[in-house]
Amino acid sequence: MKSDYHYIIYEEIVYNYYSKQKMASMAETEYTDRGDPTDFLSGVNAAHKKAAMDHAALEALLTDKEKDALVEFRKIMKDEPCVSRDTASLIKFLRARNFDLKKTEKMLRDTCEWRRKHIPEGGLPMDPKKLPQAVQDELSKGRMFYAKDNFDVEGRQIFVCRSYLFEKGLDLDVCLQALVYMTETARKRKRHPLEKVVCIWDSTNFSYMSQYDSGYFQQFNSTLADNFPESLYATIIYPIGWMFWGIYKVVALFLAEETKKKLCFLAAGEENKMLSYMCHEDLLKELGGSVDLNIPESRQVIEGGGIPYVGGRSCRRGVGKKESLPRKH
Repeated sequence: MKSDYHYIIYEEIVYNYYSKQKMASMAETEYTDRGDPTDFLSGVNAAHKKAAMDHAALEALLTDKEKDALVEFRKIMKDEPCVSRDTASLIKFLRARNFDLKKTEKMLRDTCEWRRKHIPEGGLPMDPKKLPQAVQDELSKGRMFYAKDNFDVEGRQIFVCRSYLFEKGLDLDVCLQALVYMTETARKRKRHPLEKVVCIWDSTNFSYMSQYDSGYFQQFNSTLADNFPESLYATIIYPIGWMFWGIYKVVALFLAEETKKKLCFLAAGEENKMLSYMCHEDLLKELGGSVDLNIPESRQVIEGGGIPYVGGRSCRRGVGKKESLPRKH
């Protein structure tokens, strides 16, 4: 009887201790937005923030071994308070380096330094008119952009790259500022911290000789891969021909193996396969859809022209729904 009594008292003491620990932990992770450049939650919408602070739901996506790695990694990064409390970002960086703690620590610390260098206190402005004029001019050329009002079939944002508008000898610093602005504003629009994007890479009439700039491509890939990991769901590259494979052999040297697995190559005549990713009403007009977003003169639809029409099917079902949990590729 006495033993049972002591056991009950012991249980109560342990329960109270861990309850206090849990409450203290919750207090430590209570979110305050101070506009720190290393804060991946600064400026995001309410749905994104709520999901990011639901630590139990995020950790439920992990195996026991991965959970142990997450706990250890949080301790390692305790000197960076904005990221150590951000479970979603810790998970994304761990996944990007296959839960190797040393490699992940280097990647995340490098990203923190990169963000302090390229993102000001308080964050980048959401209004592009507040950017330097040179950056505004670069954005207005429409080489790359996010389709703000159009999504793939599961509600993911669509990132468009018109490689046929690329040039050699671009100002890399201006291009970097434009890329960071686009990526940051799109990241803040995500409804869930683990949400990914679909990229359409339009290589129509792209000229390797006159338009391929190795410095530009390296900067583009390293900026996104090193500082915005686990953000890409798939890239559709269209159209491809015999010359494309020669170019790809060079570009592939700068791509991670996981990124290569997310590439979808479509030749002319295979436009309908895009509909497995997005609906006709969310596909650009120049690719056979119905969305008209600053189509360059060289790609305008003209009577009797060769721009394909992708058979329209209505499927707005994905827009507005919560991002599906990340899938393995």
